[in-house]
Amino acid sequence: MVRERARESKSETNSVPKRERSAAFDFKSIFTGGKIGLELSLSAEDRELIRICGEQLQEKIEETSAKVDYRWKITQWLMGIAIVLGTTGQVISWVIG
Repeated sequence: MVRERARESKSETNSVPKRERSAAFDFKSIFTGGKIGLELSLSAEDRELIRICGEQLQEKIEETSAKVDYRWKITQWLMGIAIVLGTTGQVISWVIG
C-alpha cells in the first residue's frame, strides 16, 4: 500500500537541531583499510511484507524440491528397468545365438 506523506516546509526542516541531522564521515578509516557500515531502517509494515514474501518463497522452494525429488526417483527407476531389460536382452541373444 502506498501512502502519500505530508510535505514539510523549509522552516520545519530547519527547526531540527543540526547535530541530529549531521553525520560524521572519516575518510582516514577508508584509506587505512577500515570498514564502512550501512544501517537501514524498515517500517513495521515493510518488515511484515518481507516476512510474508520470505515464507511464500520458502513454501515454493519446498514444493519445487519435493517435485524434483519425486521426478528423480522415477528417473532412477526407469534407468534401472532399462539396464535390467538391456542385460536380459543381451543374455537372451547370447543363449539363442
